[in-house]
Amino acid sequence: MKEQIRRILGLVAAGKLAPDDAAPLLEALSSRLSLSDDARTHLFGLLHAEEFGVDRVTELLLARVQPQAPRPPEPPRPPVWGGLDDLGQSVGAAVEEAIGGLRGGFGRQNRPGSILRIETEDENGNSYSANLPLSLAEHAAKLIPPQAIAALERSGVTLEGLTLLLQAGPQPGPLLEAEDEHGNQVALSVR
Repeated sequence: MKEQIRRILGLVAAGKLAPDDAAPLLEALSSRLSLSDDARTHLFGLLHAEEFGVDRVTELLLARVQPQAPRPPEPPRPPVWGGLDDLGQSVGAAVEEAIGGLRGGFGRQNRPGSILRIETEDENGNSYSANLPLSLAEHAAKLIPPQAIAALERSGVTLEGLTLLLQAGPQPGPLLEAEDEHGNQVALSVR
């Protein structure tokens, strides 16, 4: 079809075919190529425009016949802990989810976790882990080694923000992971 459209437009551009005679030929190729009188005037005028010509007008008409399929939506991205704004949004979402669970009754899935698992590894390969009941969340800073606290703070999470997040009753699963430029790592999860 592309070559047929190009031939018809080439004849119009060369003056060998009148635009009024070309329009029914284009429409015979596809009903989507039916043009109003105004569209016909503008379209065939583009054949002589410097930045257009037969090839470009052919592509325009072909786009009417074969519209491009819409792009599929991008898959959702996992949340990235980028600082206090993200942490605040996460705390807000956790609070809203907890309140929603109170309204709808707790099922096994909606029950918040009860244990904070703290796992750290410093730049020398020394590791430390601890379990802390979430009811004692305000004491988490005392159980996290200083290197791990520094890694958290460099990633934008303050101890106050962490305490607020833990008091919000987060769901079981990974909560936060951070690593600083020295290789100190901390991973917090709720069980």
